[in-house]
Amino acid sequence: MLKFIQNAIRRYGRVIWSFPLQLMVAWFWLDEAGSKLWGATKWESKDLASGLGSDSWLVDESVKMPFSWLQTTTSGASTAASSASAAAGGGGGGGAEVFTAPILEIMPGWFEAIMKIMMPTPEVAIFMQKMVVFLELFLGIAILLGLFTWLFSFVSVGMLVMFTLSAMLGMDKFMALPASIALMNGSGRFLGFDYYMMPAIDRWIEKRRNKDSGTPVDVKVS
Repeated sequence: MLKFIQNAIRRYGRVIWSFPLQLMVAWFWLDEAGSKLWGATKWESKDLASGLGSDSWLVDESVKMPFSWLQTTTSGASTAASSASAAAGGGGGGGAEVFTAPILEIMPGWFEAIMKIMMPTPEVAIFMQKMVVFLELFLGIAILLGLFTWLFSFVSVGMLVMFTLSAMLGMDKFMALPASIALMNGSGRFLGFDYYMMPAIDRWIEKRRNKDSGTPVDVKVS
């Protein structure tokens, strides 16, 4: 048993240290998804068995993104401000009452132009924000299980950069960004499905390469 542990440390030493970060980033996305799925109020009180709350992103048909071109004349500045905190996770699962100032006060002009193309109308924005719930949930589960960790950590980085540039990410959530970058070293190979998936994919790629080159090779990748 001791020899097995020593071999595991020798082989996966470079990714063992990132396992706590893997759990942290996984919970970050699960917490964000839970707050949006059930609604911040029910998620904070852990009242999940009674169904989705009225502020759930799947139930509420109002625009959560605090972009000026998506706000109706009746939405008001307060709605936009609370949407910014909710969308960025400023309050996260901690409820809409806790507001955290975003890292950027306003979006860069070039990024605002991109967002206007991606979400030109409130209807498109509502559809997109519903998809965000499932994407965050899937991200959290995949990273927790260590499944294709590099890929989903890359997606995590992309989403956090997007939230930051959208002036929606609070400083209290910023640590998830460098943590996601660190997970791109392949942390799922230690305690995760990548321990099995990555060698299997390596073998498949090597077999395809050998087949294309016409060179039969018995490849053993553990």
